[in-house]
Amino acid sequence: MNYKRRKYIVNPGFQGRFVLCFVLAAFAASIFSTVLFNNYARQKLEKLQWSVFLKVASTGEALKPLFIYVNLIAVVFVSVLVAFMGAWIVKKANHTLNRMADSLKRSKGGDFSRSISHRRSDEFRDVATALNIMLNKIRQRFAMIQCEQEKISRLLGELEADLAQGRWSRQKEQYVLKMVHRLLDRISSES
Repeated sequence: MNYKRRKYIVNPGFQGRFVLCFVLAAFAASIFSTVLFNNYARQKLEKLQWSVFLKVASTGEALKPLFIYVNLIAVVFVSVLVAFMGAWIVKKANHTLNRMADSLKRSKGGDFSRSISHRRSDEFRDVATALNIMLNKIRQRFAMIQCEQEKISRLLGELEADLAQGRWSRQKEQYVLKMVHRLLDRISSES
């Protein structure tokens, strides 16, 4: 049995780009903190080198506060970078999702005239495409129902006119009933 990773909502390419951006941000933060630490440590050690009296037992003890300070700066840097990346991703995803939600709200109200627009770079383009296919099928189904309903209404109008003139046609009545049953069968078979 062959198991493949399924693509549900989020595009795997998008996931890969997100992970790559996160790894690059962490890598940049580690380089940033290392360079910053080395620079401050070198300056601190140069100052200590010229001191006559040192109150420290080791360089580790002298550099411990500096190490903590530099790592706190790196944590803040990475947090800000991740927050900006997260906001960018949420904005990008929400834009497409909001367009889909607006289109579905219009469809709920009976307006199937517009499809969901999406860009090639939208992460939810597969969902938007599937929704557009669904909306197109609903549009076609409503057009068919409307056409059949207009035919039935026209024939009912003719039957009423015939009845008013005293010319009742049993054949026309059977034809209208047949059309109504055919329409009901088509509606029930497509649902």
